[in-house]
Amino acid sequence: MSRTFELLQRTGKSHSLFEETAPAAKATSTSPSETWTEPSPRDVGARRLRLDIEGVGREESLKFVRRVFLSQEADTARCAVFSGVERAVGTTWNCVCAARTLATQVTGRVCIVDANFRHPALHRFFGVANSSGLASALTQSGAVSSFLLQLGDTNLWLLPSGAEMSDLSRYCTPLEMELRLTELRDQFDYVLIDSPPASQYADALALGAMTDGVVLVVESESTHRDAARRTARNLRAAKVRMIGAILNKRSYPVPHFIYRMMR
Repeated sequence: MSRTFELLQRTGKSHSLFEETAPAAKATSTSPSETWTEPSPRDVGARRLRLDIEGVGREESLKFVRRVFLSQEADTARCAVFSGVERAVGTTWNCVCAARTLATQVTGRVCIVDANFRHPALHRFFGVANSSGLASALTQSGAVSSFLLQLGDTNLWLLPSGAEMSDLSRYCTPLEMELRLTELRDQFDYVLIDSPPASQYADALALGAMTDGVVLVVESESTHRDAARRTARNLRAAKVRMIGAILNKRSYPVPHFIYRMMR
């Protein structure tokens, strides 16, 4: 029995939450994990989108992606939550960089999800409207594919938040959120989730427990060491795996090209 079907049975929503939106004649199985149809691009159009990032961050992003998502270790992540120790430390930017870099390194599908209902920003990085998205997926029936945006003709997909200045718990129970995440994991090779600060809200802890773990983002020169330690302790206490940490806005005491030569 699939993980998705087990969750559906527990919520009693096997005939509503994941009701297939495609014509019945196209379905080859009644199993919830097999009735997904290919998402269709909308709003973004079929324009060519450049995923590979440039500049100083490219090398660091590539190293991070290879270590966290593409290593040969048994605990390699497929579904990760990005959360900052505090707000405005570059969590969304690093989540975007990781998703774009990962999409250039694999042939499978990559999905980036905006679960930060309080301050959604992923849609701005990709130039799309923050409509429908996760909020609709959590409150409406139908396959999650109907709420996704394909970014150009790439293998990267976006699930915007679809809500502004709100609270994730207003839209769903933890189990309902787990259902949608399980559906996404069934359909994508990698899922990256942008969430609110772990030190201020419980969202990152709850999402981290449903996924492979949390990537913690701290900002050089601004994040207090005690706050970072406290957040790490909270993750451990909640039995949430911290799969990586990113030091954002790191300063280089020497020019970067010299720093690279010295390593």
